[in-house]
Amino acid sequence: MRLSVREQSPENRRLFYEVVQTLLLDARLTMGQALRLLRAVHLGVTRRQFAKMVGLSSSALSELENDAGNPTLSSIEQAFKPFGFRVGLVPVRGSAVQIHPPELDPERLEALSTLVLDAVGRRAPRA
Repeated sequence: MRLSVREQSPENRRLFYEVVQTLLLDARLTMGQALRLLRAVHLGVTRRQFAKMVGLSSSALSELENDAGNPTLSSIEQAFKPFGFRVGLVPVRGSAVQIHPPELDPERLEALSTLVLDAVGRRAPRA
C-alpha cells in the first residue's frame, strides 16, 4: 500500500503528523526518515524540488534525509519549517521528565505507526 497524505482527508493528515511526531519522540523514527516522509508523502515532491523550495542545496538535503553529515541548526529549521516543526530539546526516554504524545487509541496508533515505519522500510518493534 502506498502512503499518500495528499489524497487523504484532513483528519487522516492530522493523524499522520501525530504519528510522525509520536515516532520521533519515541525514537522509532530518525529525523532524516521523518523529513523524507514529510517531503515525499505530504508534498509529493522530489528532493531537488524540495531543496529549492526551502533554500538548501540538494546535497545538504540528502545528508539531512540520510542522517549523515553535520547539519547546522539553521538548515534543520529550514527543512522542517514547512511542516510546522522546529528544533527543540526533548527529554531522554527514562528520564524524570515525561513526554506526553498525542492522545490516540493504542490500536490505531500501532496500526498507523506500522504503516509509517513500513513506508521508510523499518518495522515497528513489538512490545
